Amino acid sequence: MSDHQEVNKLKSTKQALTYPYVGAVEELVFQVLGDDVIEVDSFARYSAERRNEGSCLKTRYRRFEPDKLDRVVVENYKIRGHDGLVVNAYTKPEYGIPIFTLQVGGSGPDKTLVIVDIVSTNPATDQEPVKSLYREHEEKAGFSGTDLEWVKKITSGYALVNQYRSIDPAMMYEAISAYLTTWLKRYYKPAKKIADEETIEEVTGSVLQFKSILHDNDVGLDLYEKNFNEKMLDTIEEVAFGGRPSLPSNNQQDTQNTNGGGSEGGESHSGGNWTENATNYVNQAPAFVRGRIKKNAEEKAKEEGLSVIDLDLIDTLR
Repeated sequence: MSDHQEVNKLKSTKQALTYPYVGAVEELVFQVLGDDVIEVDSFARYSAERRNEGSCLKTRYRRFEPDKLDRVVVENYKIRGHDGLVVNAYTKPEYGIPIFTLQVGGSGPDKTLVIVDIVSTNPATDQEPVKSLYREHEEKAGFSGTDLEWVKKITSGYALVNQYRSIDPAMMYEAISAYLTTWLKRYYKPAKKIADEETIEEVTGSVLQFKSILHDNDVGLDLYEKNFNEKMLDTIEEVAFGGRPSLPSNNQQDTQNTNGGGSEGGESHSGGNWTENATNYVNQAPAFVRGRIKKNAEEKAKEEGLSVIDLDLIDTLR
């Protein structure tokens, strides 16, 4: 299919958008990723369903395993009569590709849930393409943002989130298409193997943290646990996450790296003196973004000729 035909096909699909949008968005995912990432004839599938008293709970997972990714998981679900779609693409640690994450669902046109993001797993990853997408689409599409702390913990700061409000479906579709295409062309396709073991370990930890937080806050898993047997739940967790993800009981090494002496005047890092509030901000951020926050803040301080890194400087990086 030529680029012109592809654009016309996407436009045709976009014009046909009706709530719950799941079918059109799923088609978009397969159109954009199909040739390079998703082999539609090669995947593992698992489904579970329970019907009682006129209600239906069902889920279907498809797991794809491209060369550079640990897995791409596509879930279709129906909960309390409402359809939803979840897509997560997880890198193999040796490639350090950002996580692509997408969720579309809700309980009506005026209560639509959308989350789409490109989440860095490697502090060296260039986030400028994602920043540009966010600036272009956040206000134009009318994304409402979120007050859910767990969503804030796993997203990049440039996530487009619509938390159960109405949204322009055509603009939503355009934004999701842009994030998908950027992830594919700017991150997935150019990715090369990483040689540095420390970076690979950091990528591994970033993916694990993302999976763990997502797992612990997935309402669907709670419902599946109540309605399906333990063996079914174990299978769902294996397909979706590669097993039940769990983090170490503490992040002692990371805390030592960012919160040393805790002196009243702040901590000294390689890039200058950090105020106590700025250090606390880094420690409270998700583990997989702490390195990037520190690196960007120290580079900014150096550019500006500042000897102290405080919250005001960090705010300029958002």
